[in-house]
Amino acid sequence: MISLAIDAVIVVLLGAALVYGWMISRRVSRLMAVLHELEPMVRAFSAAVDKSEESVKELKTAAETTAAQRVEPRMTAAAPVAPAQVAMPAAARVMAEGDATFASRRGRGTGAGAAAPIAAAATAGLMQLGADKADLVRSFFETSRSRAV
Repeated sequence: MISLAIDAVIVVLLGAALVYGWMISRRVSRLMAVLHELEPMVRAFSAAVDKSEESVKELKTAAETTAAQRVEPRMTAAAPVAPAQVAMPAAARVMAEGDATFASRRGRGTGAGAAAPIAAAATAGLMQLGADKADLVRSFFETSRSRAV
């Protein structure tokens, strides 16, 4: 009698496990269908992000080139400094000269090119992140296809 009751409980639990597995299988198949519908949008978004990263890189290169062209003439022919400008802080002097670049206090005393290695390392990290992101998106959809088949 007890063994029959234990067998009945096991059968009920196995039935519940089968029903739960079937429900999970349906949910996963719906999720995979939605992911396949989203794939073109994710790829387009990934391409847009890559394009924007490339545009930012090009803008930064253009800004650095322009800044370098502006600095070269100033370094070759130094203009005499007016007495009123001597008492001005460096940031105010830059603004008085009409230079539209941003003057930061953090860069004082470190030289003009001190931030260049940091910027180069940050750019390299972003480029690596962009490559990793593209690989991540590609591997996600390849994995989902292989599991669906």
